[in-house]
Amino acid sequence: MFRLFIRKYIPEIILVMVITLLTVVSSTLIPLVIKALLDGADKGVSFLLILSLTIINVISSFVFERAVRINKFEMMQFVRLKLIQKFSEFDHSIFAKTPSSTFQNALMKSERYGMLIKLLSWIFEAAITLVISMIMFYTLSKALFVAILVLSVIMLLIFAHLIKRFNTIDDNVMTSWKKLLDVMNRISGGFELIRVMHSHKYEEAEGESKLNANIGYLKEKGDHVSKYIFAFNLFDAIGTLLIIILFILRDDVTVSVVFAATYFLSAIIQSCNALINISDEVSSSWNDVKEVEKFFKFEPKIVNPEDGLIFTGLKDSITFNNVSFAYDTDKNVIKNLNLTIKKGEKIGICGPSGGGKSTIYKLLLRFYDVKKGSILIDGVNIKDLDLSYRKKIGIVSQDTFLFDGTIRDNIVYGNTGYTEERLNSAIKRARLDEFVNTLDDELETQVGDRGIRLSGGQKQRVALARLFMKDVDIIILDEATSALDPESEYWIQKAIDELDDDVTVIAIAHRLTTIKNFDKIVVIDNHEIFESGTHEELLSRKDSKYAGLWKIANEHTL
Repeated sequence: MFRLFIRKYIPEIILVMVITLLTVVSSTLIPLVIKALLDGADKGVSFLLILSLTIINVISSFVFERAVRINKFEMMQFVRLKLIQKFSEFDHSIFAKTPSSTFQNALMKSERYGMLIKLLSWIFEAAITLVISMIMFYTLSKALFVAILVLSVIMLLIFAHLIKRFNTIDDNVMTSWKKLLDVMNRISGGFELIRVMHSHKYEEAEGESKLNANIGYLKEKGDHVSKYIFAFNLFDAIGTLLIIILFILRDDVTVSVVFAATYFLSAIIQSCNALINISDEVSSSWNDVKEVEKFFKFEPKIVNPEDGLIFTGLKDSITFNNVSFAYDTDKNVIKNLNLTIKKGEKIGICGPSGGGKSTIYKLLLRFYDVKKGSILIDGVNIKDLDLSYRKKIGIVSQDTFLFDGTIRDNIVYGNTGYTEERLNSAIKRARLDEFVNTLDDELETQVGDRGIRLSGGQKQRVALARLFMKDVDIIILDEATSALDPESEYWIQKAIDELDDDVTVIAIAHRLTTIKNFDKIVVIDNHEIFESGTHEELLSRKDSKYAGLWKIANEHTL
């Protein structure tokens, strides 16, 4: 990605370097013209030269700043768009193993691509200024040149040491700040638990400890900054003193030489300071770029097949043909699964936790590819289908995800060109209309981050309405009612019961009442099918695991 980035922006990089060179040269020539004026050069010619060089310097500086800033944002836009596109291609496994903050940080760090170009232009500017200033010192006075050269080397070594220590302190500041933020996030996110546990004193002590550490590092940083500024001013003073001493001792060091030397001394010190600071910033930026580059190196395992068949709707059946699957180990979470689901059937899947029930729908959606066997839809292997077949599958899970926006935004998500009639129909089918009508802002009510302002039942009904907005043939319910109160479960169950006869439903459930009236119930145990049948058939069998689960569920209900 970085090579593509450089190739794309080579013209802009060259332009910035040329403008930088023009800026440095024009600003360097001005003190030389003033020196010549002090030495008796023609005032009119000198004035015109200074005016011309000043105009060139001002214009080139403006063009430089504008070019760098605009290019920086364009570069940032280019990289971030590529990164977002890359994120959208990632497999389910990457999102399952990677904290969401990692993706957010990568998006933030992508700014460094454009920053690198700006930093490189600054290094180029500082290096050119340093070289030209040294040459000017040599032409002004060889004795001054030797003295300033020795001073510059000493200054670079001392500044480099100070900056290295400064970066260590700065890292400590950032680390201690993150620890303080962790405490604040814990307080804001776990406020109910903190009150129940009456542990606010502990959190206050933790907060005070992390705050004290952060302030301590900030004080150390401030102390180090003052040392750095002192060293900077000291070298400036020593350099100026050397120029004055040579002015007193040597006849060839005139007033005009003192003027020019003072200017170039300041330019040298500023350039040395910039080179040290910028080189460290370049290192930091490059490390961030390398972190972002790791994402561009990820290649998805689940890829859309070339000339994949377009799925227009379920016509006959879904078949799991001797399917086995393992995540990152050799231990199968699904073993030899053979299951056929006919169009319009309602299939319930139950069994102990960790048996692999939810993995079944993830395989059907091709979040992962099977390790053995095949999954067929209407006789076609799903690997041969265009991934757009997922549009025909809707899902409502236990942990319903809602975007931070309005109820309307969440219901119509992914549906462009929808009609109000279709929206109202979806809301009524999900039994959400009565609740929406009680709200002051109705559909424009904000739900908060992840739907925090809604109850579990309300979130599930929003998710159902979102599902009904799609033209789906297959509905997956993954523990959709397990955490709901009886009333919410009743309304969601009623919405499911009223589905069209040609809609196929696959429900994964611990709460067996949800699937009691389904056409078939499949019991998963030890990662494979233990038994299957209707509710009545399974209850009538000897040694039926489903009958045992049903008995336990009824005992808990009682």
